[in-house]
Amino acid sequence: MPATDRLFPPLPTNHSGSQPPEPAQAIKTEPLRRTGLPILALPQEGALPADLQVLYLFQGGSGSRVMDRSGVGEPLDLDLMERSSGQEPPWRWEGDGLRLLRSSILIANRPATKLINACRSTQELTVEVWLELDADQTRATRLAPIVTLSNDPNNRYFTLAQGGRDNQSGGDLFSVRLRTDSTTHSDGTRAAAGTPLDRTAPIATDPGSAKAGLSHIVFTRQSNGLMKVYIDGQERASNTLLNGLFPVYRGQNSDQTFRLGLGNEILGNSPWLGKYYRVAIYSRALTVAEVQSQFSQGYAVWAAPGLQIATSKLAEAPVTLSRYAAATLLTTAPPSAQLQAQSLAISPYLGLIFQPAAKDYTLSLVSAELLCLNQATKTLRPITSHLWEVPSSSTPEELLQTSIDWAKEIHARLCPESPVAVLRFREIRRLAGETDPFAAPIVTSYAYQIISDLAITELPLKRVFQLRSQLPQLRFSEGQWGGTSLPSQLQLKPSELAPSQTIQPFELAPPQTIGVQPIYLTERPGQGAWPWGLSSLRVSVRHAAQGVTGRLDATSNHTLWWQAPQYTVQYRTNTNGVTAGLPDLFRARAISSLLPTALKPQLPAIDMTETFAIRTETVDQKTVVKSKAESHWQAVLPSMMRYLLIGDRPGVFFNLRNQLLRQGDLNPVGTTPDSLQNSAENFSNHSVFVSGSVPVQHRMPRPVPLPPNPEQGRPNSLALQPWASYFHPTETVWVEASPTDEAFLAADLIQNKPARGLRLRLTEPSSGAIPANWDGYLKFKLASYRGAGNQPTPLLDWEVSEMSAVVGNQTFTFALVQTIATRLNWELEFKTSNLPALKDQLALLAAGSTLSIQARVRPKPDANGLDDGFQQSLSFALRLTSDRTLPLPLKPQFLQFEDPEYNRQLASPTAHSSTQVTVPSPGGLTKLISLRLATDRREYNPDSLLTWRYDWADTEPSPASNLGQIDAVFPARTLQIKRIRKGGEALLSLPSGSPTNLNTGVVYQLSLSQLTQSDRGTTPVASAVLQPNDILQLTLQLFQDEDATQPSHVLVLAVNIVANPVQPVPNAAYGLLRQNLDGSVECVRFAWGVIPDRVDLVNPNDLKTEVVRRRALFRWIDTKRPQHNVKYGVQKITQTGSTDCKLSF
Repeated sequence: MPATDRLFPPLPTNHSGSQPPEPAQAIKTEPLRRTGLPILALPQEGALPADLQVLYLFQGGSGSRVMDRSGVGEPLDLDLMERSSGQEPPWRWEGDGLRLLRSSILIANRPATKLINACRSTQELTVEVWLELDADQTRATRLAPIVTLSNDPNNRYFTLAQGGRDNQSGGDLFSVRLRTDSTTHSDGTRAAAGTPLDRTAPIATDPGSAKAGLSHIVFTRQSNGLMKVYIDGQERASNTLLNGLFPVYRGQNSDQTFRLGLGNEILGNSPWLGKYYRVAIYSRALTVAEVQSQFSQGYAVWAAPGLQIATSKLAEAPVTLSRYAAATLLTTAPPSAQLQAQSLAISPYLGLIFQPAAKDYTLSLVSAELLCLNQATKTLRPITSHLWEVPSSSTPEELLQTSIDWAKEIHARLCPESPVAVLRFREIRRLAGETDPFAAPIVTSYAYQIISDLAITELPLKRVFQLRSQLPQLRFSEGQWGGTSLPSQLQLKPSELAPSQTIQPFELAPPQTIGVQPIYLTERPGQGAWPWGLSSLRVSVRHAAQGVTGRLDATSNHTLWWQAPQYTVQYRTNTNGVTAGLPDLFRARAISSLLPTALKPQLPAIDMTETFAIRTETVDQKTVVKSKAESHWQAVLPSMMRYLLIGDRPGVFFNLRNQLLRQGDLNPVGTTPDSLQNSAENFSNHSVFVSGSVPVQHRMPRPVPLPPNPEQGRPNSLALQPWASYFHPTETVWVEASPTDEAFLAADLIQNKPARGLRLRLTEPSSGAIPANWDGYLKFKLASYRGAGNQPTPLLDWEVSEMSAVVGNQTFTFALVQTIATRLNWELEFKTSNLPALKDQLALLAAGSTLSIQARVRPKPDANGLDDGFQQSLSFALRLTSDRTLPLPLKPQFLQFEDPEYNRQLASPTAHSSTQVTVPSPGGLTKLISLRLATDRREYNPDSLLTWRYDWADTEPSPASNLGQIDAVFPARTLQIKRIRKGGEALLSLPSGSPTNLNTGVVYQLSLSQLTQSDRGTTPVASAVLQPNDILQLTLQLFQDEDATQPSHVLVLAVNIVANPVQPVPNAAYGLLRQNLDGSVECVRFAWGVIPDRVDLVNPNDLKTEVVRRRALFRWIDTKRPQHNVKYGVQKITQTGSTDCKLSF
């Protein structure tokens, strides 16, 4: 590589093993600059505006053709043609552009019909050129076409030129000639005022605007006729030219004769001399912002390595000696590949010091890397590496043979289909002696070894496994029996056994599985209908030639039979050369699922008192146990049975075993009265014999499709598929480019109000990305929904009560500063008042840290002004960014969905208690009012969220009754919580900040983990750790006098603390499907039993009914490339069905 291609001057030579010598003076480096081959890459996808028609890039070009890189329609390539004589070509490729030295032209090799038709359809045009002018070129006095679409000088559709505004203008300006319908001549000019024979260009910049050096020229024409010319992002000229673009005048040539040209007229000789960097033509008028964006980006974007070097302070002149990585610019290969980006080679020896090598070194370490051939890409790819420490007694031949053996073994295991295997060695040698103090103590050398005699194995295109494992391939250290000795019944002779102990042949032989039939029904056969279909396996099992019945008398031992089907996931063995599963002759501890009998069979617990009709009687003043024979349960074993196996994951490969469990020696007469208390345990402890079993291997059929969700306005009890929200039941997921959350209030069955929803979308900061200089400003866009429709409604039902964020150990509140409201669209703007403290906390966080914004929203009070205190907390995840790192070319996508079937599973019965209270009535009388205390569940976990409220219910309502005023009769209303454990009571205290005086109709919530245990009912002394089997007693106390020590009325409600989770896990799997630009669909996320991000109560008035409804919200995040219009869908798979794979995105 020539020295002129380097970005930096050569660095001073360093030496390995000692510190570098101090320089005599500071080493100076040249600043980062563009060289013959700049560190630039061509514009990436999405970097150019839309409606691009042609694009010419002149970086790294060569030859006599310039390719059209727009990718739109048939490419309109340009050919370089000479129009002047000379030994050298009249142009020169300069790495980053094409310079025209003498008269020449770049002319299209086909008519420009795609460009003409596109502009006629939109009536708009944009011509963008990056060029460079020489100083003497600005003094030209003639028309010099830069870009032209014409047939000859008298027939043109448009021409962007230097000079040529009129017959007297100079070359220090830019002009555009444009043909429109009835407003311009065929050559794109129009008559000047008062001089019909004199013609002028419709638009031109001021004299002196064309200057030497690099310039960005953009001409735009809108459909309303407005034209503009921009130079370096600034508007320099404007005019209006009405009517249609590019008319074909009668008697003139058609579109087929018009060609696109650069640097000269199509016919004639009026050359433009200068340098082209980029030319782009659009069938749309770019906006001012787009023009300025294109100018700020430059004619090519920086490649990531170049930008990293430019921002790493390598271009600054150091004041002391510094070591940097050697960076060398690489040219494109082959040179004709103009689209290939240029790259950098960075030396890995950053900071190393080099010294001359000595002669005597000892091999210490050898690193070997195995390379194998990837037949798809035809390249050698690294497979794995290994490091050997070389002992002094080892010879190079032994080490080489060891590495070859290792490579062959790895090749056979990891890439047996590769026909090529190469070892790449790195040998580290240590200086043998200390004879030369200036010699390098360590040297590194490289070597290669081709591996021969490879055992090449062709892998099948698709792995197929046998349904049955080969028995010779199974080896277990315990053998094939599940125990250490045979049962006693098999060790004794039949003459030594009682009749009840004799093992019958059908009890010893394995049951015969005579049929396994997959069932896949999308509709119910015959009459009736199913909400969904049926997917299962029907198994037919034969136990004996004919059925068997057990004894009925009460004097003999009894025998019971239990049919025990069991199934487990199948293990695969390494057979027929397939490299999956267990290897051949694998020896390990016995796997229970592969044994012919179960090691510890489980039996159902049945009460013997009911099974054998056991009763106690007093005989001779003693209590005895007797059994009534005619009330016995009689054991019956049918000869054959069929059962359905449902609920397994689709496609699972499992072992199915049918076994018969024989339970004998059951004598109810010998039962003692004391054993009746534990009859179920005694019943299961009798002798059990397990029959043999023959494994059947099968796969579960695929699930049936779930029916589509009903439209809006219909009952949602049959909604089974995921939906974006209650108001969008036919969409499976809601996708936004910014953090979004939704509050929901279900239909009120008591007050007869429809369902309502509020969706908040964070619009600033954009995409939830917090910049380093964030000013604490938040902007939300709101949409309100009401009833069964999915269209936004006026924002009348909701209000945002609080906006906050917790950063570090501080809580920051955001105040509402502005509301922008229309009928259906609302925008709220918030800002924190403690911005310095917020910035201090953000400075302590690393880039990429997340920050959660919490918004408290609530329904507005009703017309009576009653506020039930019900609120929902919405969260918005923000991420801290840094201006010191390069962002990835990805945009986040925020997705959320619900599962209505899981929402119904979250519903729970309320726990409530009521009493009658005497209250004053108008006229000096009294009446009875019902007081009701309710909680949202009857059972809680020790860390659950407890929700409660109390309400007055007038049994004889009258217009004058106001239940809210009844609270005034009792000025003190408190809630007392006690824990009851094994008969003992302990008073618990509410956390600090809890309301001390309760109000009717208000919803209160409390986390049970925040309760503390009180000492004598006053001071909390310890955390009240609740345990399963505890009872939580809630007591509502009403005081008619604030100073009273005893309540006048109390209402007690008890709930249980349990160990099993009260919130179920979704018994389904969810897959996030993404449809890409090419139409392919991929699953970017999949999981079974997903934990929802949030579970909310959906209506506070549910506590006044028998069932509390809830909804679960699932929120996921994905990324996509900018300008990629991908689509998403959520697929649900359950044990009873799944959504159709052909989703409508």
